[in-house]
Amino acid sequence: MANSVSSFDLWKAASKVWGIPVTELMTPVRKRHYVEARAAVAFYMRSQGRSYEQIGRLIQRDQSSVRYLLGRVDQWLNDPDFKARCNATLALAAGGREAT
Repeated sequence: MANSVSSFDLWKAASKVWGIPVTELMTPVRKRHYVEARAAVAFYMRSQGRSYEQIGRLIQRDQSSVRYLLGRVDQWLNDPDFKARCNATLALAAGGREAT
């Protein structure tokens, strides 16, 4: 399980790592890098024990969309770039600095 990190810190970190303003991450934009950034946030929220419904409220999606999104994360973690960005997001959110 990941260290406990606030959802706000995760959003800020994903915004910085993926280069997307936080306010845009919460829009319905379906460009891949937006979806990946939201997926990273959802992935770490789930690893902290949050329910699909809780995550859905925080990322402004319904719980079925969260389940589908998290299913995609399992596939995307095989992509070294996605995995590196996920790790950088968590490191930045947890420690307030970018991973090296």
